[in-house]
Amino acid sequence: MSNPFAGLFSKRPSGTIATLARLAPGGRSDDISLTLATFDPATCAPYECISYDRSRDWKTAEVSVDGKPTPIPLPLKEALRSFRHSRDSVLLWADLLTGSSPEERSQQAQLMKTVMQNAQKVTCWLGNGNERSPEAFDVLQTLANWSRQASIQTNFPKKLSQATMRNMSDMRDFLQSRDLSKLKRQDAGLWKEINGAISSPYFKSGHAITDLILGKDVFIRSGSGSIRWEDLNMAVRAMVLVLPGSDGTPLELIKESFQLLASIDVSVQRAERGESLELLPMIQSARDAAIPSDPRELVFSILPIVTPSERVKILRNTTEPLPVADYTKTTEKVFTEAAKYIIQERQDLLIWWNQIPTCQRKIRDLPSFVPDWSTPVPKSLTFSDPHNGLRRWSESIKSPKRIFVDDDNALHVQAHAFDQIVYVSPAFTRENFRGLLLKMWQEAIIVPYEPREKTLEKYWRCVVLDTSAEFGESLRDNKKPDAGMWINFQSVICEEMVLQDLGCTMEELKNSPTLQARARNEPRIAELGPSTGQSAPIEELIIRNSLGRRMFRTSSGNVGMTAVEGTDDSQERQIPNLDGPMSDILGQSMLSAFQAHLAQRNPEMARIMEQASQGRLPGQRAPGVRSGDFVVALVGGFQPYVLRPESGTGGLQADAKYAFVGECHLQGAMEGECLKDPNDLYGGWKQVPLVDVLIV
Repeated sequence: MSNPFAGLFSKRPSGTIATLARLAPGGRSDDISLTLATFDPATCAPYECISYDRSRDWKTAEVSVDGKPTPIPLPLKEALRSFRHSRDSVLLWADLLTGSSPEERSQQAQLMKTVMQNAQKVTCWLGNGNERSPEAFDVLQTLANWSRQASIQTNFPKKLSQATMRNMSDMRDFLQSRDLSKLKRQDAGLWKEINGAISSPYFKSGHAITDLILGKDVFIRSGSGSIRWEDLNMAVRAMVLVLPGSDGTPLELIKESFQLLASIDVSVQRAERGESLELLPMIQSARDAAIPSDPRELVFSILPIVTPSERVKILRNTTEPLPVADYTKTTEKVFTEAAKYIIQERQDLLIWWNQIPTCQRKIRDLPSFVPDWSTPVPKSLTFSDPHNGLRRWSESIKSPKRIFVDDDNALHVQAHAFDQIVYVSPAFTRENFRGLLLKMWQEAIIVPYEPREKTLEKYWRCVVLDTSAEFGESLRDNKKPDAGMWINFQSVICEEMVLQDLGCTMEELKNSPTLQARARNEPRIAELGPSTGQSAPIEELIIRNSLGRRMFRTSSGNVGMTAVEGTDDSQERQIPNLDGPMSDILGQSMLSAFQAHLAQRNPEMARIMEQASQGRLPGQRAPGVRSGDFVVALVGGFQPYVLRPESGTGGLQADAKYAFVGECHLQGAMEGECLKDPNDLYGGWKQVPLVDVLIV
């Protein structure tokens, strides 16, 4: 008789019940048959998980699930065929095997962390490969073994970021001393398969990051070739050091793959060390890899690995529960909930760092403070480093009010108004920026009591975002341009004045002896001549930093640059924006009066007119920065931002509603210069008025 105490005081079951699939044995050409059953992942028999590229809308293929034809993504069917044994069944888990309805997908997503962590093995499926796949993975394993030996011999640190030049040199010497003939570098077909594996689209997926972190024993597999994840990383690290690229090996492709895999491995190692994996940077990591066909996956795919922000421990913030993967919700809802969680958890506005302005969004119905993560990461230079700039001023505020998002999706934050915008130029392009600079210069406001040198300097520094042509290790290390850059700016102005006087282009002047003779002989042009011919340095900076941006002027004569808003090409729009009437205060007033009149006569037309003024009609581009917008500093922010009042106002009003337009460069404010107390010997901050505003 068994002992009744054996199970009396045993641990309670975890209570987590997941649906696993049992894959029936069969031959290579047999139909695939699965049966489903519920298990507790923590106590059931050993099972495997299949991870594959879920970022795209794949064609489907049918398999039998509990005797019923069921469509599943084609890569998953290929993986099942490869995993199947000829005699024994296989117990496994993969998403979409237990249903594809929003409710079923939501249930699977919420169980995924437990299922992945308890799996005996996780296999990341890259595809069917070819007959050379096993040989390709053998070469990768050889490289991994060498790399591991080299790491021991050279005392190479586990964290790549801690490696010194000496570490790198010693490892390279060790690897170069191996029998490189084993790599078969002249075999183009073999290396094509190797490159295909390490640059697989699989790794450009948020799900890949999550699965690689959660799996206890993770294998990368293509066809019948496979290698452990940590060995693949070691192999690619060795490839970068051992392959010179002179024999036709596409070294640039290898370096690109190395950067992608290394960035994923950083997250894997952080998780292993128990460090936080915050929602915002993990969304950015998924977005940096590739934008999935379903943008919700940018959030859902990484939720199982997200941990609370370290700032919660420091600031002792209370935060709402982490969002859950719910496929019944719209993309707008998912992004809004994620943004709300991030803002309230971090208690800052880092969520706007290096994001596109609202006028470039694809998803138009988001609250203005919510980023559109479905768009690619901007490639243009950002305005400032998040560790400096206005962050220091923001952190100097005594007893700041809590930043939060209310039930109506309005962001509550404290603001200080720098200035109100009164003029915005067209977008800078290669063709027009010289003429725009001259126009802005000619219409420059003379600020009372402002030294002429400062007026001159703020214009030319503004158009290059106050950065030099030299790049440092990071953005905050960029040097500011030398004061001599004024000569180059002056050259642009003088050259453009000459071209306007001659009525020609630079190319026409270059090729016309007649125009050249006129330039030398006409007194006004001859007077400008000595200041020309030195524009190249500032032109290079403008082309690098400022194309697609627009220059603006404020009521007090300050100048700034918008975020990249694209070219101002009206031919790209089916319906033009009302940029003209909305570009000045008088135009806004007249349009508001007309809308009020229209509201009484034809409410439906008034509604359409309101949508048109906001750039919300189909075919319209959302309006970018325009006259009447405010440039502000926000408590919790990192640089100046542009806010648009929902209704006309003469200044920033307490508890009024505003739309977030985007970040901006405001010359003389990027490091908080205008907020410094001139009477403070230690460079302290002035006490400036703060207004509670709502961003909707």
